[in-house]
Amino acid sequence: MVKTNVLPNPKAMITSFTTPKTIGFSCKKAGFLSFLLLVVVQVHTIVNSISMIPQPSKNEIKTLIGVMKNEESVASSRSDSKELKIELKPRSNPKFIFGHSTGHAGSTALHYALSKEGCPWDTVEKFENNAPGELKWDHDTDELDHDEYQNMLRSKSIESSLSCGFARTKIIPYLRKYKKLAVEERNISMENTTFLDLGHFHNRGRTLECLADELKDEVTFIRVRRNRYDIARSFIGKRMKRNKHLRTPCKSPVRVCPKSGQHLGAVNLQVADEIWNRMTPFQRFLWYADEMEHRWHTLIAVFHEPTYHEITWSNSTDLERETVKVRRALGCSSTEIKNKHQHIAHKIGTKNCTDLIQQDYEYRDLMKYDEETIKILYPSQGWASSNHMRFEECLETKDELDGVVRHQEMTRTKW
Repeated sequence: MVKTNVLPNPKAMITSFTTPKTIGFSCKKAGFLSFLLLVVVQVHTIVNSISMIPQPSKNEIKTLIGVMKNEESVASSRSDSKELKIELKPRSNPKFIFGHSTGHAGSTALHYALSKEGCPWDTVEKFENNAPGELKWDHDTDELDHDEYQNMLRSKSIESSLSCGFARTKIIPYLRKYKKLAVEERNISMENTTFLDLGHFHNRGRTLECLADELKDEVTFIRVRRNRYDIARSFIGKRMKRNKHLRTPCKSPVRVCPKSGQHLGAVNLQVADEIWNRMTPFQRFLWYADEMEHRWHTLIAVFHEPTYHEITWSNSTDLERETVKVRRALGCSSTEIKNKHQHIAHKIGTKNCTDLIQQDYEYRDLMKYDEETIKILYPSQGWASSNHMRFEECLETKDELDGVVRHQEMTRTKW
């Protein structure tokens, strides 16, 4: 049965009053008494009416409080969510994204990951794209000599004498035209389109520095850093044309070289020809890995307008985790990351790591790096953290390799 609440009859309440003495008043004038009595009756009626409105039960009160708290929680989470998106979103979508790596470092996997859907831009991409003539350009004619460049690095300011003629007149116009044609063909917005190339073909000469200087805040650079030993082994272990192995970074497809007469441009880490000729192929590619690490350091030190990101990895788990971080930093959603391109096979317990460590120490003896350079190239303490050795691939145990390192260190301490 449904209960009906009936409000009291005001007339009945008036007749229930007897005399003014009931409320403790004594008044001589009947008119004022009648007026006062009417006011009291109306006030009593209103109070009584309010008291007869059905009140919510305890359970109903709890439910109401829960709803209010839930609304507050939802509003708070929405606010937090908005702040989180703003925090993770970059200052603006980059117009160009270039890789900074040696190659054989996971750049193909990262390029593939950033070209997938889920990023806040439309992608125009071509891996290892290069302008006509770029691969054969004489970079010695288009940049500072070594001493001038070192002065520029020490002052941490770009000099007008870094002409960047080829980058300004050939590479950048070519990339802008390539992007424009793709936008028109796909009927997408130029404003929301990003050109992506994480290849290493722009490593030659001072092309990367010129791209940073010319494109300024339009460009984002991503450093893909793999351990030095695996980079060197990957290059010298890959078979090239006529079944020959790559012996030096002075040859294609790398073409970054400290040797004189190559017309490949100046380098940060200079090597005398007689020292270069004494190096093993493994040591030459260790130099190449160190050269690119040093150039990354100086790129950030001199050019402040571009945006920079880094990935450091040693195994596929590292690569996938670091790639996810970069996607998030760029405002992209999560996606499946796979390292689909391996240049050589990685087999358990087959690598003579003692020999690699000895070659590395001999290479450092030949280069005679000063303390400042050592801090840039090998910031982590200890050889294992610097080189990220994959112990599972070594013939030796970790304890045996630690002994090899201690021996190398003690030998050099005596010097």
